[in-house]
Amino acid sequence: MNRFGSKRPRFLLDLAEELAWLRDNAGAEVAERWYGALRETIHFIKRNPRVGRKREDLTPAGIRCWRMQRFPRWLIFYAVTDKNKVVFYRVRSGTMNLVVMKNGVLMLFCPAARGTFHRRNLNLLCGIDIVRRCP
Repeated sequence: MNRFGSKRPRFLLDLAEELAWLRDNAGAEVAERWYGALRETIHFIKRNPRVGRKREDLTPAGIRCWRMQRFPRWLIFYAVTDKNKVVFYRVRSGTMNLVVMKNGVLMLFCPAARGTFHRRNLNLLCGIDIVRRCP
């Protein structure tokens, strides 16, 4: 197990994407501070695995989320196994995705991709399916 503990490949892709975006748009110093804050938050979560809010709207069951220290706009999505080990799924800006109903169909608007996606594509995009009960 490396310094991030158990993680999904999408978590590492998110990490690389966020670091590149921050470096290009905010500078190397901000990207380094963000990375340090991510590491600190991951260590905090590993010491306190049940600290995050359970997300009943996400699958697989048991997904939790927690805001990054010093960069609260970013959310870390993770789960806790039966053996109390942490599995990290995603690290994303909390402003990235907007889920809306359009003509009775669940849609995901992703500003980074400049597009709208139907619910059946969400699992392919995110690795986490979004489930909403709408009237």
